[in-house]
Amino acid sequence: MQSIKELIEQKKVIVVGSSSTCDWVLEDFLIDEKHCQISSIGDSRYLIADLGSRHGTFVNNEKISHKEINENDFVSIGSKIFQLKSAFDAGQTVPTDKQERSQSNHFSSQTNSSAEGMKREPNENQRDEPKQESSKNTILQIYCLYASEDEQAAIFLDKHLAALKHNQKIPIEVIGDFNRKAGDDRSNDTDLLKNANIILVFISADLIANEASYAKTMLAIDNHNKGKSLLLPILTRRCMWKDTPFSLLPLLPKNLEPLYSKKSWESEDDSFSNVVSEIKNSIEVYYKKEQEYQSGKSTFKPVEASITLKTDFRSGYYWGIFWKRTFAYMLDNLILGIPFYILMFLIYQDEYQYLVQDSDFVLGQAFLWFAIAAIVYSFFESGNNMASPGKKILGLIIVDAHSERLTYGKALVRNLIKYGILFLTINPVLSLIYIIAQIAFYAAKHQFFQDMLSKTMISPKNKKN
Repeated sequence: MQSIKELIEQKKVIVVGSSSTCDWVLEDFLIDEKHCQISSIGDSRYLIADLGSRHGTFVNNEKISHKEINENDFVSIGSKIFQLKSAFDAGQTVPTDKQERSQSNHFSSQTNSSAEGMKREPNENQRDEPKQESSKNTILQIYCLYASEDEQAAIFLDKHLAALKHNQKIPIEVIGDFNRKAGDDRSNDTDLLKNANIILVFISADLIANEASYAKTMLAIDNHNKGKSLLLPILTRRCMWKDTPFSLLPLLPKNLEPLYSKKSWESEDDSFSNVVSEIKNSIEVYYKKEQEYQSGKSTFKPVEASITLKTDFRSGYYWGIFWKRTFAYMLDNLILGIPFYILMFLIYQDEYQYLVQDSDFVLGQAFLWFAIAAIVYSFFESGNNMASPGKKILGLIIVDAHSERLTYGKALVRNLIKYGILFLTINPVLSLIYIIAQIAFYAAKHQFFQDMLSKTMISPKNKKN
């Protein structure tokens, strides 16, 4: 198979970019139509020149306008990192770097012997073993794992990682669905995830609900448990993350507030910069441990899973939330219901035992109870606690679709829906039907009726909330 340097030797000069008119087409939104030019200048020497690109051309993490390079240097444009000795399939418009990615989970070794191996047809009995080499000849692979609903968060984080990618001791490659195009071969998605050094998990309700992203999440947790990948969970949007295995790992951002929480961040740049800073610290620690392990100075691998996380956690996760919310509702009824019925008894005294046998009185009392509950609990849920007393005891809060505190009006709408349905189903038969319907709806949607209709969600309470 032809290598990139052989293509250059053949054409003498090649233009690299996203335009179909280029000699080497790389589809990446960070790569300009004509990004850079690589020329052969003889004796296995090459000259690379940036063509005024927006995001720059980098050689061994150094931004250049033009520079002489050899086949072992790492060239980085957009999210693509390659060496001239890498294999290039003349029938394709992108380099074939699958072999580079499929090596040991530790930094992928790029030696001259491995380059020669890429020119040969793969043999089932031959494998390129990772070899110890200088930090210049390694790539750190970061895999972004997210639900499709959170793709913009992954793209935005990748932009914030751009400076980090070009200011580290080793080249960094960020992998995610966002830098893959429609029609791309995705048969190696699992391999990319398995072989990543660091996996960024964008935590949201959709990550767990979506079948494809949940399957990848289980694989990522398994990698963590086996000590193959460093797992960094990022709270993207509010959800019941404390009921997931990720609660046992350090969560980003460190203040435990979602990336898009307007209450906690002055801007999106503020929250994403905070996360990138923590990722940078993790990379530095990982790299140091890797170097010590490879040199024999330490027997500890870069990733040691001190805690084994549950891989398939979804069933227990959803029903754990269900019972927690059910108990919170029962507590609310006791906290407000006991004073209410004591007050009713004190008002009517001896007559009360006869009045409760009157269906009209019972209906009126129920209406009064539900109205008071809706008004009082709306006050609590829109207040500083962001929760009714029962939910506060069980560590829950209620927020809107943007992870913000409810206004009193929105909280009132939510509670009027909730208690309005309860009032309409006060008949025992209708109550039973309502309970069954609510459970069935939750099993299918993982929400209660009032959550969906009022566009609100339940989230764990942070210490500072």
